[in-house]
Amino acid sequence: MSIAMFVWTFGDFVDAIVLAAVAILFAVFVVVMLFFKAWEYLENRSNRKRAKKGGRR
Repeated sequence: MSIAMFVWTFGDFVDAIVLAAVAILFAVFVVVMLFFKAWEYLENRSNRKRAKKGGRR
């Protein structure tokens, strides 16, 4: 009985760890995506400014 209880609680523990790991990975993925979107946006803005100043070749 105690072994079964231990396995049961250990299973819950593993589930919690897996859920936490998935949540962390998802959060990191979202942050990286947002970072790249922001980087792209800033690069495009600076490129547009440069194009306006320099004119088209």
